[in-house]
Formats: sequence, C-alpha cells, structure tokens
Amino acid sequence: MRKNIGLWGWVRRLFYFQLIVLSLVILVVLAWPRPFLQAAGNYLIVSDDVQAADVVFVLSGSPNERAAEAARLLRGPLRESRVVCTGELVPELLKTLNLAINEGQLTQMALIQQGIDPARTEVYPHGTSTWEEAGYIWEYARARGLRRIAVVTSAFHTRRARWCLERRRQPGDAELRLHAAAPTGYDLDHWWQSEGGLLFVNNEYVKFCHYTLKY
Repeated sequence: MRKNIGLWGWVRRLFYFQLIVLSLVILVVLAWPRPFLQAAGNYLIVSDDVQAADVVFVLSGSPNERAAEAARLLRGPLRESRVVCTGELVPELLKTLNLAINEGQLTQMALIQQGIDPARTEVYPHGTSTWEEAGYIWEYARARGLRRIAVVTSAFHTRRARWCLERRRQPGDAELRLHAAAPTGYDLDHWWQSEGGLLFVNNEYVKFCHYTLKY
C-alpha cells in the first residue's frame, strides 16, 4: 500500500527536484559556457537592414563606434539622408577640462572625422537617457513630417533602444529602422573576454530590467 506523503511532502519533492535541475543547469553552463554567453549577448542585438531614411538619428554614447557605422550608411544606401545627433549630457571628463561639449556634439565631431559633410549633420541636444532620447526623436520626426527614420546605436544597446522607441511611438509615426553598430574595443562574438564587453552587457541587462519596471 502506497504511503500518503501529504501536501508538504509533495512541496519538498518539488523543491528538491528544482534544486537538482538548477544544479545541473549550473554545471552545464560552467562546463560549456561559450554557447550560453554568446546567447546572452545575441539576445540584446536587434538590428534592421536600412536602405532608405529621411533622417538618421545617432543616439548618444560611444560616439566613435556609432558615428563610424552611421558614416558607412551615409556613404552608402543613405547617401541622400541627413544625420541628427542626440544627447544633452556633458561627459564628466570634459567637465573636468572645462569643456562644455555635449554628447550630441561629440558624435557630430566623430562623423565629421569620418568624412561626413558638416552641412549634413545636426546636433539635437536633448535627452539624458535612452528613454528620453526616444521621446525626443519622435517629437522631432512628427514636427518635421518625417516618413522614414533610421536610428543607429551600439549593438548591445539595440534591444533596449527599440523597446523605448516602440513604447513611445504613436499611431501614424514614421517607419522605424534600428541599426546596430559593432563595438570598436572588443569582439562582438567574444564580448566576455574583455572588460569593456563584460561591463556593457551586464549594464544592459540591469538597465533593461530597470526600464521594464519603471516604464
């Protein structure tokens, strides 16, 4: 005759089963970490092919890598497009040097260094976060009746950027293409092998969780 273990008995069994499964998962990850680390990085990347846009927006932060990819588009499929650099914050290092150059201006400088005609560039010094910049981008596009826009940002930043842009989008807004810029300081497929990659991916997961709770 089978013994009746009761409700708490089943709860204990379920707990032990989950503990065993979790332990096995941890062992597998420790034994073969590369596929899981690559998957963690790949999840953050959502990038569109861009063939046409009225305006290219380059989000603030990492100006060299984002400007380099934007310049490649502006020399290629978007050779007729203008580029707008967002962001109003002045980096702490520049404050220390008494240089009032905001992140939008830094991106503009990087674009000009890439050979983009200054007349094609514009600084739109608004936004202190990805959430704020997304709102200002849509305001800019609505005020000018833009029909197609492209947004360039760092590869691991694309998922959070798209989430913000889609959340702040309104019916009738322009067609959106979000494009990823590869990092310049480390290998995208081996991000965990560099301090810069580790910090970027870790920060993106923390910030994405914060955004989903706050907004």
